[in-house]
Amino acid sequence: MPRTYVKKMGREGKRNYSAVYLENAIREVKKGKLSIRKASECYGVPYTTLNEWVKGKRKNSYGGQPVLNSKDEECLVHGLIKCGEWGFPLKRHDVRNVVQGYLNRSGRVEKRFKNNKPGRDWFLGFIKRNQELTERLVQNIKRSRAGISEEVIHDYFDNLEVYVADMPPSNIINFDETNFTDDPGQSKALVKRGVKHAEKIMDSSKTSVSVMIAATAEGVVLPPYVVYKAKYLYPTWIENGIPGSGYNRNTNGWFDLEIFEDWFEKILLPFARKLNGRKVLIGDNLSSHLSLHVIQLCEENEIDFILLPPNTTHICQPLDVAFFHPLKGAWRKCLEEWKMKNRGILPKCEFPKMLKRTFEEVGVHLSSNVVAGFAACGIVPLNREAVLKKLPKSPRENEGLERRWSDTLVDHLKELRKETTGSTEKRPRQKRLNVAAGKGIVVRDLVESGDDMHSRSSNENQLHSDSELFVEDDTGRSSVIDYGGTTEEGENCSSYKSGEFVLVSFPTGSRNRHFIGQIIQMAESDAEVSYLRKRGSKQVHFVFPDVPDVDKTPLTQIVTKVKPKGIGRGRYIFPDIDISKIE
Repeated sequence: MPRTYVKKMGREGKRNYSAVYLENAIREVKKGKLSIRKASECYGVPYTTLNEWVKGKRKNSYGGQPVLNSKDEECLVHGLIKCGEWGFPLKRHDVRNVVQGYLNRSGRVEKRFKNNKPGRDWFLGFIKRNQELTERLVQNIKRSRAGISEEVIHDYFDNLEVYVADMPPSNIINFDETNFTDDPGQSKALVKRGVKHAEKIMDSSKTSVSVMIAATAEGVVLPPYVVYKAKYLYPTWIENGIPGSGYNRNTNGWFDLEIFEDWFEKILLPFARKLNGRKVLIGDNLSSHLSLHVIQLCEENEIDFILLPPNTTHICQPLDVAFFHPLKGAWRKCLEEWKMKNRGILPKCEFPKMLKRTFEEVGVHLSSNVVAGFAACGIVPLNREAVLKKLPKSPRENEGLERRWSDTLVDHLKELRKETTGSTEKRPRQKRLNVAAGKGIVVRDLVESGDDMHSRSSNENQLHSDSELFVEDDTGRSSVIDYGGTTEEGENCSSYKSGEFVLVSFPTGSRNRHFIGQIIQMAESDAEVSYLRKRGSKQVHFVFPDVPDVDKTPLTQIVTKVKPKGIGRGRYIFPDIDISKIE
């Protein structure tokens, strides 16, 4: 059977008139200009055929009896749509297998199919008959994102509307960071038919540069802030870029607390101070974006810091929804043009110029994309339905929708969307601020929750007696160390000296967290401590981070002294304590 069947024209039962003549004849009859008999003679269309078309008795397509009747296809289309809404869209072969299973369970044998399984032609005809279905590339999302409920969105908008209800769009700012990679990605090209591996010579790597971008609901895009992965920053890395841009570097190329504070003070604050009235700053719930210093600056400059609900940036973050996709497309285009003329990876001295070309490539659509993102996320104008409609609806919630065979499939999809449980290995708890999404953050929230990473100060009355640490002495016996500031040997807090390693406890809500640090300087009621980081999987050890983590710690939070054992290259182990409870 040919891929595209066209009925032949001619004698012996073949259609001997064109479809255009049939359409013209029907139009003339319906307008009353010609009778059915006269139109049949003028356009060469059989009288009976034209009569059936005019009276609506003729089907709209040629061919034999379909395998699935209209009711079967309606149910199949409904089930495929539900599968897509619940995050499990079916592919071509999946749809063909579903139809094969349906025919087998019905006890039908379709001679036009091989083993009751439809072929490629049937699938193409099925898609053509049902225009509400289409084939598209799908994006993978985690189960945690798929598990967002309507209650979470309602709570977020209930808090958000208090801040943005009567606020001008120019005072609503969204910020987010993204990576610009050194790989332009795949593209289609002409090659010889039958080639299994089509290749294109172009240097690329997995390196990337982090960029922080902020924009207002009015469409104004603030200058970007670039973070390189390097130990030093050179003058050529900041030349020929977008005017007003900021540049920084660290050893991992990510935004940490110190770099975020620098972006806040150099890029956001100068812009926000030019705005009249209160401002709203909307961002994701990352601990690296919040510190006591940032929140204090927000309060001093009439800025309300609003957090998005966890795992909802793909539907609630304006820059993610409508801005980054066209920007990344322009970046890949500019990068590919550069790589066609040059060899090797993109040097850092070329990145500012390339980033500027990328923004210019988007051009006039830059502002409109931002405005569309705020509208799609229901922020400006304030409309929670813009987000709620992106969540799947249960068929029992839709009035007037009759129950179909797909209800059983929907119940199964509900279970698949839930977070997988029963894992034998307990995952470490991630750091999260105890602040409702859509609600502004104040200094009091960080101090009371004890979640500020910049200043580890906390209330000693929040210490929990059930958090204990076992230490083995030289005899192998275990003794319990509490948080009273003394050990079982009777040493007190005043016995600590500079240069000694100590174990420190920090209360964080439901449990205490333990860290190891080295005392730099002693005071009457506190000590300046430089904290270590836990590293390694096979041989767990501790090292001082590249960016020193130094903090003034109350003496009451120091549990005991610990004895380090150096293993070379600035690494330490502590054989006298249970390191599984140390972070």
